[in-house]
Amino acid sequence: LKIRRILFGEHHPDLAHSCNNLGALYMVQGDFIQAEPLLKKALETFESYFGDHYPYTARSYNNLGTLYNSQENYVQAEPFLKKAVEIYEVLLGEHHIDTARSYNNLANLYYSQSDFIRAELLLKKAFIAFVAAMGSAHHSTQTIGDNLKTLYLVMGLDKTSIEAQFQTLREETEKLSKQVKTTQVQVNQAHYVTGNSITI
Repeated sequence: LKIRRILFGEHHPDLAHSCNNLGALYMVQGDFIQAEPLLKKALETFESYFGDHYPYTARSYNNLGTLYNSQENYVQAEPFLKKAVEIYEVLLGEHHIDTARSYNNLANLYYSQSDFIRAELLLKKAFIAFVAAMGSAHHSTQTIGDNLKTLYLVMGLDKTSIEAQFQTLREETEKLSKQVKTTQVQVNQAHYVTGNSITI
């Protein structure tokens, strides 16, 4: 972080990446006081450099929202988490893994507030996207599935009802998987025609 500040100055995206990574580390360690200014700095820099609708900006919104949610500051957390969802949906679509992660994080917020209806909707969307992209055996898919099962138990559903819910989700996932595979083939064909893509 110190080296990048010297090399690039205060408002360069490389410095913002370092701020984001260090802030995320402090957040995982529960050191929210040190995490917050770093995550705020990352968001400020990414917004000024790339604008509102960019993946790095969305990630910063998500991280700040997660920080505030971890502090049980739900009022402050919600707009950040919702903004992350909004950006990811526009940029990547609702079935992308990053979008699915943002659904899960916002769902966790609503679950903490006992807003089970909105939490369920988001967890279902996250679960479908993860199964379609990563498979049902992936640990992230299983985590979201467990979150959804816990939610249904809190809502008072019995095992039969929960299984019926997951059967419906599996059917929706099967349809989505076919769509994802078709889209990927089209993307691969387009990439072959146009040549190398620009990476950041």
